[in-house]
Order: sequence, then structure tokens, then C-alpha cells
Amino acid sequence: MKAKLLIVVGLILVFGMGLVTGVVGTSVWVKNRFQEFSRGDTSRLMQIVAKRGAQRLELDEAQSEAFRGIVEEAGEDVRLIQDDAKKQVRVMLWTKYEPQLLELLTPEQEEKWAAWKAEMGGAREARE
Repeated sequence: MKAKLLIVVGLILVFGMGLVTGVVGTSVWVKNRFQEFSRGDTSRLMQIVAKRGAQRLELDEAQSEAFRGIVEEAGEDVRLIQDDAKKQVRVMLWTKYEPQLLELLTPEQEEKWAAWKAEMGGAREARE
């Protein structure tokens, strides 16, 4: 009886460790890919799209080159749109919602907000 219990507990532990490893590994992978794309770096994504598209459509070498060029140009357009959208979101947040937030805060909290806002601005500049 004790041996069976140890086997069951061992299997549960192995399964649990595999589950945790899978979740953590997937989270790290998704986070890295999302951050890459959210920073506006579409080059890797466009390379994958161009390669898969050329294979799936069975393009010859000349067609593949032309397809890659079109996909890369589309990627650049996406990056420009993302940059513009990010700027619009920042303007909206600071002009529309910050005044509402400041109404809620005490003078001491406003000082903390100003420091935090400066810190966030520095972090944003470091990312860009």
C-alpha cells in the first residue's frame, strides 16, 4: 500500500513539474515575442511571413524575392502605424485622463505621481 502511494505521489509530482515547466517556458516565449512586436520590431515577423508564404504558395526564387519585398514594405507600414498609434495613446492619456487623476490626489500624492511619471518617461525613452 505504501509503495503504491509513493508511486502515485511521484507521478503527480512529475506531472506537476512538467506542467509548471511548460507554463513558465511558454510564458517566457510569448512575453519575448510580444515585447518584440509591441516595440514595433516587425522585421522578424515579416521574415517568418515571407518564408512561410513563399513555401505555402510554392514560389520560385524570383517570386520569393518579390514577395519578400512586398511583405517587408508592409511590415514597415505596420511599424509606422504602430508608432503613430502609440503617440496618440500617450497624448490621450496625458491630456484626457491625467487631469481626472490629479483631482483625486492629495498634494503629497501629486508629488509622488510627478516622480512616478518622470520615472515612466525615462523608462519609455530607454525602450525607444
